[in-house]
Amino acid sequence: IEKYITIPYQKKNALQKKDKEIELDIGVDWQLRQKNFLIENYKKTRFYDEIIKDIDPLFLKKYTKLIDVLTDSINYLVKVFEIQTQIVYQSDLVYDRSKKRNELLVELCKAVSCDLYLSGNGARTYMDLSVFESQGINVEFQKFLYPVYDQGKFWVPNLSSLDILFRTGKDTSKQLFWENLNGYKH
Repeated sequence: IEKYITIPYQKKNALQKKDKEIELDIGVDWQLRQKNFLIENYKKTRFYDEIIKDIDPLFLKKYTKLIDVLTDSINYLVKVFEIQTQIVYQSDLVYDRSKKRNELLVELCKAVSCDLYLSGNGARTYMDLSVFESQGINVEFQKFLYPVYDQGKFWVPNLSSLDILFRTGKDTSKQLFWENLNGYKH
């Protein structure tokens, strides 16, 4: 049975709100549910004590906005994997907000003076690369290969970074992350 770590949010008018305005559904104790899920599934892993201690603040802090949970989660992974890329919030940028799709991505690239856009592989089917090229922005598609590591009895590809952290620890997870970026420099 597939199970995802989800965070309930207030759905009323959520599509009309900016991401930073989306409020959590505080009537659901998602933090306890998710922490219990992680305990149940990872308590026997080698690095359980280290990782659960690291992520425990995510389950103790009282969040009201989805963006705050996501920011704290991303900041944890940035720290663990020693990612040096500066995080920039779209809401802080100056750009033509009327643009959509490819044109919006180009506007965001220009707002941060970038000349290379790294895209997920799935976007190959719908991206109009000529829009980027006309603005002097090169597009590269992600070459990340999910690392193979010991998961016990069954191998399940494409699990979250938490799975690899609980099973291999921070050092090995970081090493596997950077080795599997295929040419992208740390």
